[in-house]
Amino acid sequence: MRFYAALLGCLVLFASAAWSSDFARTEVRLQEHKTDNYVLFADEVINNNQTDTQIARGNVQIITEPYILLADEVTYSKSQDLMTARGHVRLMQVPQPQAANNNSKIADNPITNTASITTSTATNLNLGPLASQTPQPNAPLAADAPTEVLFTDYLEMTSDTTKGSLINARMLFSDNSRLVARNGKRYADASGNQLEIMHDVIYSPCDLCKSDPARAPLWQMQSSTFVHDTDAQKLRFYNATMDFYGIPAFYTPYFDMPDPSVRQAPGFLAPEYLTSSYVGSLIRTYYYYPFSPTDDITVEMSEATSQGPLLGLEWRERLNNAQITMHGAVTDSDLQTANGDRGDQGRGFISGTGRWDINSLWRAGFDLDYVSDPNFLQQYKYDYGDDILTNRLYAERFQGRSYGSINAYAFQDIRPGSTGDQPNLLPYITYSNYGKPGGTLGGRWGIETSFLGVSRPYGGQSMQRLSGNFNWERNWFTSWGLKNTLTAQAREDIYQVQNADGAEVGVTRAGASYSVTRFAPTLNWQSSIPFIKTGKYLQYQFEPIIALTATPRIKNAAIPDEDSQDVELDATNLFSLTRYPGLDRLEDGERVTYGLRTGFTNRDGGYFSIFGGQSNQLNGNDTFPVSSGLKNSTSDLVGQITAAPSKYFDADYRIRADHDTLAAQRHEASVNAGPDWLRVGANYAFLKHVDPTFASVYQAAGVTVPRQQIAYTVTAKLDQYWQVGLADTEDLDHEATPLITAVSLKYIDECFSILFTVTRDHTQQVGVPSGNSFYITFGFKNLGNYSTPTFNSLSNTNKTQ
Repeated sequence: MRFYAALLGCLVLFASAAWSSDFARTEVRLQEHKTDNYVLFADEVINNNQTDTQIARGNVQIITEPYILLADEVTYSKSQDLMTARGHVRLMQVPQPQAANNNSKIADNPITNTASITTSTATNLNLGPLASQTPQPNAPLAADAPTEVLFTDYLEMTSDTTKGSLINARMLFSDNSRLVARNGKRYADASGNQLEIMHDVIYSPCDLCKSDPARAPLWQMQSSTFVHDTDAQKLRFYNATMDFYGIPAFYTPYFDMPDPSVRQAPGFLAPEYLTSSYVGSLIRTYYYYPFSPTDDITVEMSEATSQGPLLGLEWRERLNNAQITMHGAVTDSDLQTANGDRGDQGRGFISGTGRWDINSLWRAGFDLDYVSDPNFLQQYKYDYGDDILTNRLYAERFQGRSYGSINAYAFQDIRPGSTGDQPNLLPYITYSNYGKPGGTLGGRWGIETSFLGVSRPYGGQSMQRLSGNFNWERNWFTSWGLKNTLTAQAREDIYQVQNADGAEVGVTRAGASYSVTRFAPTLNWQSSIPFIKTGKYLQYQFEPIIALTATPRIKNAAIPDEDSQDVELDATNLFSLTRYPGLDRLEDGERVTYGLRTGFTNRDGGYFSIFGGQSNQLNGNDTFPVSSGLKNSTSDLVGQITAAPSKYFDADYRIRADHDTLAAQRHEASVNAGPDWLRVGANYAFLKHVDPTFASVYQAAGVTVPRQQIAYTVTAKLDQYWQVGLADTEDLDHEATPLITAVSLKYIDECFSILFTVTRDHTQQVGVPSGNSFYITFGFKNLGNYSTPTFNSLSNTNKTQ
């Protein structure tokens, strides 16, 4: 609809044409005129000095960047200062390729592909008689097609482009949305803004029925008056109704939206609604403002009936080599804790991420997450990823096979019942470098170093650790197929401890400050012999594995344990040099580890594999916790079964069984099955806590030991547009009591979506109500998403998760 630039080119062209009676009629097969501003093509041009007019007929094409005007006939009257276009009038705004130089602005040849751009299916909206007047579609627009196309039967425009009129207008926007109108005009308001006003308008981004294009689309906006503010790039609807399948459903006296070609536009976003026993009714309103294509903010202004107002802000910026996002909110509301109600308090949160690619070797960034209290995020329904919020400031360097980083970490624990005392890591410095494979004695060397500083802002043990590890590894095959890996490493650790924790380093050192060093060389040889047989449809594998590991006896008693407390034997770490997850604890002594891997692979990439193994400690310190599976000299048995014979099924099962009784100490299973239209998934976990310390903690909290839980999901695609989903998590130790159950029904197509969600939550946290909730979300292309309030009904049978 922004066609004034194209029409101006036409007027200048016709006004500058020769008005000589000697050339009253001229046949034109190539371009008639060409300047730096426009090009005209036509089959025939007629000059009439008596009426002071000029007429161009037959395949008229007028090009003035970035617009192209096509018509069967164009007439310009100099005396009336009026240009008239008739017959298949099309005005297109096309994307412009970057010019090779300043003089190559306009193509030298006629537009050869514009004839196929007619009033396509995009304009066939249901507007009474107008729908029957709309021609049937030609080929769809190509990827490099015009970003906007205006179709009209008749167009008039003055030479200054401030006034004009048209009849039976149809518009195809860049996002394939459409608009039709009976008539319209163009003029400039008192402020000089160019406005295009149309009457009896219908707008919709939905595709039309292929078998009946005149049928109303899924939804459309009907408006008695429509204004296109070309300068502000706004579409405004007056006295508008929203129709679903042609049936009016909603009415609004005024509605506006950005032009579909606009990527960013300031304005209010769709509001959100929340209801709960804590906030009452909460209405969230958002205002979006872009400073530039790479910099914007979103302001949240919310009001709750049972609590105070809330103000939030999100800021995003993207640069050539950096990006940053910051989000936060503040309010004054009732703070409820396990120790009672503290009344109104200033509360809020702040989060953000940033990254700066300094050069090809260095990058730096930060991750920020902080909340005033553990309940705020859940009470106000802000999305958060983890129960422990991580704050990180870092710089990293990548070069070849080396990597280095400098980090600072701070944590916030928002789990129910947590004391919130988490250590800070400042600094945490790492560097690693690896040699070329096969470059040193047939193997590859590696260096891994780190420095860690641990401090606790609430008091308690602090420590600094400097660690260095030099290792060498070689892989080779014997002539008869034996696969060998030899690893040698030497590790040195230096610790400086302040205010030592007696529970970790012994009561004799409690509260003391001291230094301690540790040196640990390790030698590991692992060997396996893979037997492989290829059949007609399957390839079979059978591979026994054995490893010998030797480390001198190490005294760990004086070394604090900050990163190796959560140790668990499973199939993934059975053959590791040390089964501890961190550096503070080392597995010493000599041990033999053995296992067996077998399975098959089919031609389609499907596979089935079984792994089982165990380790036997020959001597060494007994430092593993009872529940780890490594407490005895003979470890528990670990196994894993994985299967994915086709894309319709995959499963994974892991188990750890007592080495004497074969009783399950821990097992996990996951299954996903079904075609794309019906997918079923389940995850089961069983954990037997045998450590008396852990058992007493769980029993004090009223939690049954052992614990087992199952979670399953079902997703069914009913047809091309409808999908239903079910998710459920159950505590099997309480007579299969559901913890969280959610059911959703979703419809989505090219222009509309609707989501029904019902959730039943039996978990409970102080200050966070639970129970049943229900809401509906509507999504309209170009208009945004709209959600109903979340309707809640509370339950008294809640459990702590």
